[in-house]
Amino acid sequence: MIQTNAELFGSEAGIHFHPKAIPWLHIKGVYSAVKGKKQKGDYLPFIPAQKFRYEIKAEKEKLAFLQHPTIWMSALSALKQNHPSKFETETDGYTVVNAGLSAEILLNNQALSIGLTFSNLFNTRYFEHLSTLKSMHYYNQGRNISLMLKVPLAIK
Repeated sequence: MIQTNAELFGSEAGIHFHPKAIPWLHIKGVYSAVKGKKQKGDYLPFIPAQKFRYEIKAEKEKLAFLQHPTIWMSALSALKQNHPSKFETETDGYTVVNAGLSAEILLNNQALSIGLTFSNLFNTRYFEHLSTLKSMHYYNQGRNISLMLKVPLAIK
């Protein structure tokens, strides 16, 4: 192991927009970046790619018999990480799209939360730059569909 002086720079900026005329709509976007270099000019290892995260969500207080119904779609775009350290390889950029919906239902005065989530909706094959499995050519998780049911229990 070698120790050396290095500099790390990073930034994150985001916007969360609620149109006044459409209060049930949320639009969110975030950009993040980190850059790390040794004093001699080499890049530091384990520096993530620049990323954009965006989401659009619609939620109401009540819709028919549903309480707090929500539907959303989000995406994560990672740019190409073309500044690897000496013992790393470059990583291609990718975009992963996710979507979901959820609501609460009242059943005999018992609230039930239900939801359905689609992660990596288009089954994108990608490597996360920081993945320890990348060197073995194992892609990150493909499409995943999750069904959620929450039953809150209250003890009095």
